[in-house]
Amino acid sequence: MAWYPAANVTGCRRRPYLDEREANAAVQTQLRLAQLSQEIAAGLGRLESASHLGAPIATGRFPPLVYTHGGTSNPQNNMALAEHLVSHGIIVLSVSHPYESGGHLLADRTFMPFNSVLLEGMMALLKVPGYPLVLFDSARTLAERLAAAPGYIKGVRQTVLPLLSRTWAADNIFMVDHLSDGDVPECAKRAAGAADLDRMSYFGMSLGGYVTTLCCLTDPRAKAGTNFDGGCWTAEPLGREIGGPFLALTSDLSLVRRQLVQLGVITAAQAGGERVPISSDGMTMLDLLYQRLDRIEPAAPVHRISIRDVLHWGWADISLLFPGQMPESAGVVPVERLHPAICRLVEGFFATYLTGADRAFPSACASAFDDIVVLHDRAAMMRRYG
Repeated sequence: MAWYPAANVTGCRRRPYLDEREANAAVQTQLRLAQLSQEIAAGLGRLESASHLGAPIATGRFPPLVYTHGGTSNPQNNMALAEHLVSHGIIVLSVSHPYESGGHLLADRTFMPFNSVLLEGMMALLKVPGYPLVLFDSARTLAERLAAAPGYIKGVRQTVLPLLSRTWAADNIFMVDHLSDGDVPECAKRAAGAADLDRMSYFGMSLGGYVTTLCCLTDPRAKAGTNFDGGCWTAEPLGREIGGPFLALTSDLSLVRRQLVQLGVITAAQAGGERVPISSDGMTMLDLLYQRLDRIEPAAPVHRISIRDVLHWGWADISLLFPGQMPESAGVVPVERLHPAICRLVEGFFATYLTGADRAFPSACASAFDDIVVLHDRAAMMRRYG
């Protein structure tokens, strides 16, 4: 799917958020995992997005962002954010992965269902020894988490996640290769012709956020990248710089630990006592990534930012689509604060590093959303937990 700045939308039909076939078949697994009633899926097929089909593209050259959705999800997973970015002069290309995405329609209306066998392989992650320690244990030092990482990675290799991560990264890079050669279907020529590949970047959520990590590590064309609450499923980024500016956005770690207790992944004793609020000198889920093992700061800036009171599903459109039915898996932050904060952070990051616009990133966003946005100070964290 491609979103691009339009010159004129007069006479163009609004795109539904999901086609009815996608709504009825593609999102069932996602709704179940997010603890939402599957009966509401039909309503998604009646929602209109802010996008228009077949509109003429605006004059100019625009930086293209390659988006990767989360596991079991679909290319529209962060459509509201994509539309926001496009309104600021960016092209968004959302890549689907046949039989591995949550279900989607091809341009010729062929429906590609999700291979449900993959779900069991993904959920096997919860049983990997060291999973909570390496990613979520804010009480352990960074050295302790690093020491546990090899055993954790060994366990993750028994799941489907490494294969999916690398395959999806290869899919994305394959698409960019064809984009750079002009070898794209007719329906994609509008976006391809206006894409400024000298400013190409990647971003994604959950599994897609980790895929973004691999893309930035392996594709020298990537100018920047953003990971929304993705984990670590292979060894490549451990102890390595990402190579360009990077934005690592994560959930409220204190809420995550409570959720892991509810899922039976860790015990209440392992979770510790009362909830400790996230702080600028606290650790995040992604502190083992994007840095050198010798503790020398990376040459390109890595922004580590958390949002208070948000959990994993809060980073997707679910929080917007069902504001009156927000599941516990999305957290408790009000959606009227959460979504603008995410849009401001992501747009400000890419404006700073792709268009050169002076947005005082990230301090301006932190000031505007100081009730929920926490900027992590890596030097302060190292003094506390190193």
